[in-house]
Amino acid sequence: MKNGKILIFLVLSPLLLHGQTKPIIAVTPAENLSTPGNLIEMNLGGGDSPGNDMMVRYRLNQIHKIAGYSTLALGLLTGLTAPDDDDGGEGDGNPALHKALGISTGAMSAVTMGLGYAAHRGEVRTGALSVIDGVHIALGIAGGAMMVAAPIVAPGDPHSKLGIAGGVAMAVAVGWEFFL
Repeated sequence: MKNGKILIFLVLSPLLLHGQTKPIIAVTPAENLSTPGNLIEMNLGGGDSPGNDMMVRYRLNQIHKIAGYSTLALGLLTGLTAPDDDDGGEGDGNPALHKALGISTGAMSAVTMGLGYAAHRGEVRTGALSVIDGVHIALGIAGGAMMVAAPIVAPGDPHSKLGIAGGVAMAVAVGWEFFL
């Protein structure tokens, strides 16, 4: 089971990152590494440089994007592994894999929302968000909350509806940000 999850990650990671032209993590110039304090400040967004905080927010935003794509991929895999009980019996799905993927999807959606807030906390606090960003945030939070709730209320019909609705809301949030 563990090897299957690793294989899925290794197969999907290059597909999700395809087309990324900017580095996720920038190389730190050697002169900035003179003391451990400088290294810590650079990594946590502290320090005196205004560009330093922007670089950290850029990195967080890139990680947020990758986490969002990964959440959608996990949600799709979760749906594909669901046991088919339309006729009242067990179907082709794998209940144990479906449960593990569902919990992973819920956790990943929480991570994605947290990273989104961390990347854009300044804009949220000051109200400097565009309409596009506001809709992305609202759909992302609604979808993420439903995806977190789905494994909590499982098993049963409500959990599948929450999972599907959450996945659709997050997909629209990603598409909204990507295409507009």
